[in-house]
Amino acid sequence: MTAAARPLRADALRNRQRVLEVAQEVLATEGIGVPIDEIARHIKTTRDNTFIEQDAQGRTVNRCESIAWNGGCTDTNEFNYLVIKTMRSLGVCYLENQARV
Repeated sequence: MTAAARPLRADALRNRQRVLEVAQEVLATEGIGVPIDEIARHIKTTRDNTFIEQDAQGRTVNRCESIAWNGGCTDTNEFNYLVIKTMRSLGVCYLENQARV
């Protein structure tokens, strides 16, 4: 089975649906000129509501699986460095950056 054909896990599907719902709600009420404070508030709310401090075995993990980052190859090294630092400080696990070829 290829990665494209693999079905999403139930938690990933729920997270994806929630992100789409919030994005549609914000864009519907605020338009594309959403202030950065509003975006930051939604990120903080999502992180606070879904942050995992311990796994099922009681080990400290401190991660946020409901936020992901996908960087592009046109971003600068400096930008990617800051984004990765920021995402890691939020506990984000799912980080991807496209390499320049």
